[in-house]
Amino acid sequence: MDIIKGRTEVIEVSEYICKIATIEEMEQNWNYLIEIHPNNNAWKIYKEEAIKNMKEKNTIVYYGILNGTIISEATAFVYNTDDTNELVNEPTSYLSAFRTRKEYQGKGYFSKLYKFMENDLKNRGYTKLVVRSRTM
Repeated sequence: MDIIKGRTEVIEVSEYICKIATIEEMEQNWNYLIEIHPNNNAWKIYKEEAIKNMKEKNTIVYYGILNGTIISEATAFVYNTDDTNELVNEPTSYLSAFRTRKEYQGKGYFSKLYKFMENDLKNRGYTKLVVRSRTM
């Protein structure tokens, strides 16, 4: 079932929802990530940067939510920041921060989220996606 509200499109597949994140959802998810990485203060810095970039509209953050729990995510940079090395321009979005909780990996959830993100960016006029993946 497709539900379209303003600029946010929500696709529901069973109990799995793909959507553009809100700041409140980002706070919740980043607090979880900080909690599961108790000995790595870098996650607190990542949280600040991610929320700042979203508020400044440099990024669009996408979440896959299963039964009310954020289980997958991806970020699209739509304006250049220090992290993008000038990769973003009018037809190009830079994709990063691909994460799926370990217990949900390999079940197709991220594939659905990626397709949702790709369609949303296409609807916004982006014709080229640049992908970078890092292991943390």
